[in-house]
Amino acid sequence: MARPFSRPFSSILTRLEKNADNYFVSKIPPIFILGYSFTIEVGDRIPLTADGMGKCDTYVQKIWINKNLHPQQIRSTLLHEILEAISGNLNLDLTEAQIRGIEVGLNSVTPAILEKSWEEKIL
Repeated sequence: MARPFSRPFSSILTRLEKNADNYFVSKIPPIFILGYSFTIEVGDRIPLTADGMGKCDTYVQKIWINKNLHPQQIRSTLLHEILEAISGNLNLDLTEAQIRGIEVGLNSVTPAILEKSWEEKIL
C-alpha cells in the first residue's frame, strides 16, 4: 500500500510535466483513503472550486491541488481534501467549517509525525 506523504513536497513540486491540456502538473504517487486509490495532481489548473486551492472528487478518486500555493498551504490543502474524501465516502456530511476545523487541528500536529525519521524513532 502506498504511503501518503512519503516524499517531501519540495521534490513533488519540482517534477512538473505537461498534461494533455498543456498545463503544468506534478504527478504524485496515488494514496489510499479508506482502501480507495486516489490520484493526486498538483498543477496550475484545477476544476472549478470556490477558493481555487484544491478539489476532491470521490467518484473519479482524484484530488487536485493548486501548485501556486506555498508548500505549507499545499500540505494543508491536501489534508483538507483527504478529509473531504473521508467525509464523502463515509457519508459523514461534514460541513466545510467542520472539515476546515479538523484540518487546522491536525495540521498543527501532523507534519512532525508524518516524517519518516519520527516513525523510525518510535518503532
